[in-house]
This record gives sequence, C-alpha cells and structure tokens, in this order.
Amino acid sequence: MLWPTLISMAAVILVGVPFTYLWFRWSDRWADAEKKRFKDNDESDSPTVRVIKSEPTDKGGQ
Repeated sequence: MLWPTLISMAAVILVGVPFTYLWFRWSDRWADAEKKRFKDNDESDSPTVRVIKSEPTDKGGQ
C-alpha cells in the first residue's frame, strides 16, 4: 500500500518540477516578446490631456 503512494509522489516531483520550470521559461520569453512589440511611451511623447467640465443646466428641476 505504501509503494503506490511513493511512486506517485516521485512521479509528481520528477514530472512537475521540470514542467513548471519550462512553463515559466516559456512564459518569460512570451512576456519579453510582448514587451518588445509594444514599446514604452515616454512622457514627452504623450499628448497633453485636457479635462473640460461644465455646470449642469438643470439644477434640481426648479
């Protein structure tokens, strides 16, 4: 009864750890590629944002 448990634990460790390592490696490569696709905007390149507020014309229905 103990052997199947030990074999299962060893299989999870021997397969799971390398798979997780490779998964994170692949996802880091993907993230780097996405970062290269969309360059960072500099502060000087961004347009000036203007917020225009107006008073409401109807003040409570009076």
